[in-house]
Amino acid sequence: MRLSTKDAKLALWIDPNGNELLYGHKAGRIVGCWYEVRVRREAGSGRTTMYGEPRFLGRSDDHELATRLAAEQRADEQALVVIQQMRKAKANNPLDAKIDDLAELIKKVPAPRRAGLSAYILYRLTRAW
Repeated sequence: MRLSTKDAKLALWIDPNGNELLYGHKAGRIVGCWYEVRVRREAGSGRTTMYGEPRFLGRSDDHELATRLAAEQRADEQALVVIQQMRKAKANNPLDAKIDDLAELIKKVPAPRRAGLSAYILYRLTRAW
């Protein structure tokens, strides 16, 4: 398992050449085991499509790799727990939620126009005093 840039779980597969391949599928397979997986990866976008379910083939003989992957998975799981707790705490803070909404809105505005939108927001806030 790995965390995506948006802090979502990604399944981690290692191909026969040792390359890490990430797939946005529910993680939960046994770390350090061999699975047969039918996938298609689009050359241009790198998008991966999995067909059917992974088929368990057995445990890997590479105990060092299995141990490293298990440790990394535990670390990512714990990081995700902390991220989820932070999101929950933030959701319970209405001021932060409103500021986050504004920040998301500003991100959607072209960079040269963000200063104008920020000035407008400050103008509206100071008028409320």
